[in-house]
Amino acid sequence: MIKGTTDIYGLIGDPVGHSFSPFIHNMLAEALKENMAYVAFHVRENQLEHAMAGLLGLNIRGVNVTVPYKVDVMAYLDRVEDMARAIGAVNTIIHKNNELIGYNTDWIGLSRALREIKVNLKDKSILIIGAGGAARAVGMMCAHEGAGHIAITNRTQAHADQLTKLINRHYDVSTEVIPLEELKERNDLVMAFQTTPIGMYPHSANNPIYETKFYETLEVAVDLIYNPLETHFLREAREAGAITMNGMGMLFHQAVAAFELWRECTIDDGTKKRCYQAFLQQMTK
Repeated sequence: MIKGTTDIYGLIGDPVGHSFSPFIHNMLAEALKENMAYVAFHVRENQLEHAMAGLLGLNIRGVNVTVPYKVDVMAYLDRVEDMARAIGAVNTIIHKNNELIGYNTDWIGLSRALREIKVNLKDKSILIIGAGGAARAVGMMCAHEGAGHIAITNRTQAHADQLTKLINRHYDVSTEVIPLEELKERNDLVMAFQTTPIGMYPHSANNPIYETKFYETLEVAVDLIYNPLETHFLREAREAGAITMNGMGMLFHQAVAAFELWRECTIDDGTKKRCYQAFLQQMTK
């Protein structure tokens, strides 16, 4: 029940009407009996500066940040946590002691989702498809988790080169850039992360890699897309025998990590499992 002492949290982005974040956070708040409410704030183009001032003026306790503001929002923060600064993107902001502090929980969410399906990245040879903001979070997460080798493939090689340099600036890990057309010749890449929008609804028939031979040596395939639940990329990998995971686990667990930062708590496994099942039911309605 909302009252005068209820803490307000939210999501800023453009658009935000499709977001499942309000459902997840309000469900967690109810399960944990936290006196808070979470809403979506549609921040239109050229209004980001006003929105950030509003967080302070209205005493909003924290927000998530989605496209297209994950990079631009950093200019309005008092501090940015080390991993978020390294990735170059913020998706979670805490308002504390009249300061706005930026974090990135996307990489944490992906790491936790992989742990849920018992996938270990230690010493693995990994391919990342794409070189945008999501790929930066994936690349840094892979390096942080001890990957043995990280290969990047992207239609624009210069962007792939930039991502390898970013990873090597922070971690001592072997990296390389592989042209898309050469992937079919590789049999050493045992894990693949698909970070591009290719295959997202309504273009579900599209696939960044059509070459069937590529999938034969994959042990694990992850696609950050969650609509459709199984992309063409994941179907090819599953049929070749790989463990597959879509983006739903990452979406849920990055929200949990943000919630824990805001409320300075640790959510127990039982509550997380119950809330995740409710989230899956909501997603598939």
